[in-house]
Amino acid sequence: MQVNRHIYSELAGRRRFADAAVAALADAGVTTVFGMPAESLNAFVDALRRDGRIRLVGVRHEGAGALMAATYGKLTGVPGVCVGTAGPGATHLPLGVFEAHADRAPCWRSRARSPSSRSAWTRSRRSTRWR
Repeated sequence: MQVNRHIYSELAGRRRFADAAVAALADAGVTTVFGMPAESLNAFVDALRRDGRIRLVGVRHEGAGALMAATYGKLTGVPGVCVGTAGPGATHLPLGVFEAHADRAPCWRSRARSPSSRSAWTRSRRSTRWR
């Protein structure tokens, strides 16, 4: 089991990037984020919880969250924000982003990224020997 190294940032009293991102979103007027919490979004979800100005609406599919964010932006005029997990989850976000773009609704999307040392592509590349 790997240790989440970002936990130590909090214990040391340092701000994480996720804290700054959430503060910037809140300062921009964002009130709601739609997404599916997962391991790659732990720091962001924790920053949302600690900040308290933005609520997280959990979804079961990233595509649904993206469409919710697009609709939220259309109906309220406040930017709809959708977040997706690393990997396949990120491929479902463009559906809602294109929906918002077509209707000129404010929408912002973000996807998480796993550290490159944990990705399958990096592991397979390291194990392959080129001659």
